[in-house]
Amino acid sequence: MPTPDLTAGERVYSLDELAGDDTVRPRGDMTGHPRDRVRVLDLFSGRGAVGLALHTFFKRWPQPHQLTGDFIGVDKEDFSEDYPGRFLQHDVANLTLDDLPIDEKVDLVWASPPCQPYAKGSHQHYENLPEDHPLPSIPDLNLHEVCNRLGRNYVIENVPGCSDLRDDRIVKVNGAAFGLPINFERHFEVSFYDEFRRHGTEDYRAPLPPDIIQFQTATIEQLLRGKAIPPEHMDKRSWNQSEARAAIPPNYVTFILSHCPTLDELTTPSGSLQWWSSVALETGQHAITHY
Repeated sequence: MPTPDLTAGERVYSLDELAGDDTVRPRGDMTGHPRDRVRVLDLFSGRGAVGLALHTFFKRWPQPHQLTGDFIGVDKEDFSEDYPGRFLQHDVANLTLDDLPIDEKVDLVWASPPCQPYAKGSHQHYENLPEDHPLPSIPDLNLHEVCNRLGRNYVIENVPGCSDLRDDRIVKVNGAAFGLPINFERHFEVSFYDEFRRHGTEDYRAPLPPDIIQFQTATIEQLLRGKAIPPEHMDKRSWNQSEARAAIPPNYVTFILSHCPTLDELTTPSGSLQWWSSVALETGQHAITHY
């Protein structure tokens, strides 16, 4: 099938090549798979807060915990200069496998659609949005259909006020659970909810400390530092206030993805859900801390 060449010199592999001459492998066995096989799509990627964590898992995580393969960020706006990996500028609502350099579903689709349609009523910094603001909702984007069309598993994240996430698949997380000085509660609809229920981690929130960062008055730098975005990436990328508020902490991404059955070789160094990582997004930065 015709596919765009995202990066010069990268090869597009056929389904037969990825399958390894009809060899059936156990789940998680990546023996013989091309290292650039696309396994994760980061939809509505923005400048790449989720992408920073993905870059760590695929490029910097210590063996044998490192993911084999690659990931692609996708957004309607052009963030190719900032995104920490391969990037495709495309309207997510109309995205198909034909638009990507792949010919089979990826292992995971991560989607972070705009939260403003749901946050407006409960968050002060969205209260001035007009009632007919143009930001689309999850149904407007056909996002569940897109995720199921492109991936074997999916994550759709949004604010607690999002009414378009499936109640029976929601994992709840806040910053205090990771020792971060923020509340930033987020809800994640996950297709692999049973994995969280098995570990008892479907509600992963902790009481808030008294000195949490106040989103309404925090600067961009305070928000990004509070979310454990490394200073190097704060300087390299021209974050605006809205992007800093919406950026997903790498800790959250680590927590969610370590439960994903189609990424089951991504294991914590201790083999436990309670661990500390010395792996940094950049040298000297302990950006992914613990859970």
